Amino acid sequence: MAGEQDKKTGSLFVDVSMSGDQFPAAEVIIGDNSGQRLIVGGSAAVGGSIGGPTTMLPGNNQRPMMRQSMQIRTDSKGNFLNVRYNGGIYSLKAWNEAQKAKPNISNGKKPRA
Repeated sequence: MAGEQDKKTGSLFVDVSMSGDQFPAAEVIIGDNSGQRLIVGGSAAVGGSIGGPTTMLPGNNQRPMMRQSMQIRTDSKGNFLNVRYNGGIYSLKAWNEAQKAKPNISNGKKPRA
């Protein structure tokens, strides 16, 4: 995960790439100084509860699981205000709900908000 903050514009630019076994499910979550949490993205488990462990876990896997680039608007103290993604502006609540509803959003697609 890489991040860069631009205090002049009140923006935090986040770029995340996750790889691994694709089992179990995984999420990337970041927080600000006021305790707010933001789901950057996630990857749903592959293979189900029975087949997943036997088919996905053996070996040292580096399967692509999630890729996300986004801009988080912040106040002067670095607290999250909203998410800017692919031309849209989302409240923290709307963004988090979209990530819960549809994990593994790839770049170029808007989350359900």
